[in-house]
Amino acid sequence: MKSARDPRPARSSPLDGVAAPRWAVIGVAVSLVVAVVVVGLAWSAIRTPNGRAGFVQTGRYSSRLGADFRANAPVSSVYPSGGVGTSFDARGQRVAAGPLYSRLIDSLHVDVTADVSRKRSARDVDARIDGRITVTTPEGWSSVVQVVADQPVAKHAVVPFDIALAPLRAQVANIGAQTGVGGNVFTITVNSALTVEPGSAPPKGDSSAGVDVARLPVKFTVDSDVMNAAPISPVTGAGRLGNRVTRAASMSALGFPVRVDLARVVFPGLALVALAAVLMFALVLFAGVGLSGSERIAARYRARIVDVAMSTSPPGPIVLVSSVAELARVARAEQSVILHQAMPDGSHRYRVVLGAVTYEYQTVPEHAGHASDLLAENEE
Repeated sequence: MKSARDPRPARSSPLDGVAAPRWAVIGVAVSLVVAVVVVGLAWSAIRTPNGRAGFVQTGRYSSRLGADFRANAPVSSVYPSGGVGTSFDARGQRVAAGPLYSRLIDSLHVDVTADVSRKRSARDVDARIDGRITVTTPEGWSSVVQVVADQPVAKHAVVPFDIALAPLRAQVANIGAQTGVGGNVFTITVNSALTVEPGSAPPKGDSSAGVDVARLPVKFTVDSDVMNAAPISPVTGAGRLGNRVTRAASMSALGFPVRVDLARVVFPGLALVALAAVLMFALVLFAGVGLSGSERIAARYRARIVDVAMSTSPPGPIVLVSSVAELARVARAEQSVILHQAMPDGSHRYRVVLGAVTYEYQTVPEHAGHASDLLAENEE
């Protein structure tokens, strides 16, 4: 028949009964908080880009391509100064300063100007200008009249174009006579281009400005006896030279800037250390690892151990067990508690009372050594 059980209820919390080592509890709490923080920082470092691309400027340049013209004609009451120049309209564009009558105008003079400014490393930037004159008709015929080869531009350059109207008028009339259409309307276009590019191949990693091409058409449309000049607006451009570099990115760690590449090494390492510390303190707290004697027993069986200040003689027989592990198996089987008493000689007595029978295990005095306790623990 099963013996009567101890009336005192068993304790379920690992912190009930015998008090856990305070330093182990603090160690678990602190290392757990540190582990959570550094794991979060490690995850943030992994997700943050390793570097940020930036541009270090070493030089810059600017360019301007403009044009001006003059329609030349014999001195007459219509053109007392011998022709018509240009002026600026409300938009800042160059326009003819007066009406243009193609019957009186015998030639056009167009000046295309190019200006290039270079600073610092951009002094090696090459600039050149070219141009051509094209005649077209509304019917689709076109012809290149003149081509101006590339000319270098140091700071300022002027490319002149002189266009005689009589030969062009005769050529267009001849085309009209041959085709049977047109013959009196045509457009003269002075196309010019300013090309700016680095003077030599940039070194590896150099993001110097590429080739910039500015184009400026100057158009004159001859319709019977009237010539219309399209407004001219200058074309400007700018560029910069330098190196594209990748700077190490940084992140904020508890308010302090930390390089990402360094954080990816440091924070995972700290996380491993913190998790190892959590495991170490947990083993001390719940398994008694590193402890000896009564402290180890208290850590392993804290859920069932109850401290008592003194104990009376058992009313019945005493059964001595060989280890505290065996005593714990009896307590678990009978759903009872283990009574712990610290003896004056430094030993520790553990009892499980089941009705009239008392199961007992007692350690040797702790100052005499812990060999018997360690041996008993290893028998579990």
